[in-house]
Amino acid sequence: MGVIEASAKRKGEKVIMIRLVLNEKCVIESAEALGDFFATNPEALEEMLRSLAGARAANVEWREFLKDMARASGLYGVSRETLDSLAVKLAEEVSRVCGEGAAVE
Repeated sequence: MGVIEASAKRKGEKVIMIRLVLNEKCVIESAEALGDFFATNPEALEEMLRSLAGARAANVEWREFLKDMARASGLYGVSRETLDSLAVKLAEEVSRVCGEGAAVE
């Protein structure tokens, strides 16, 4: 299927981008977080991203996932509002690429 990328940044904050590699059935093969943000527990960040493998991209509740990812990894430099914006962008991209509605919550 391809690659989906979505990013968000608010004034005075760090950039965060999520990149998803999807197979032809819109199942996530891999995910990564990129940007100039900080994580006090990068291992937890990687573990959260790995947990997406095998999930249908349209079934992921992006806002909840990003909130949990931020909490588990000690993410800072990015506000909740930025993560909410990123969740909406991810859901829109998944809907556009996969042709089905994606969950923001």
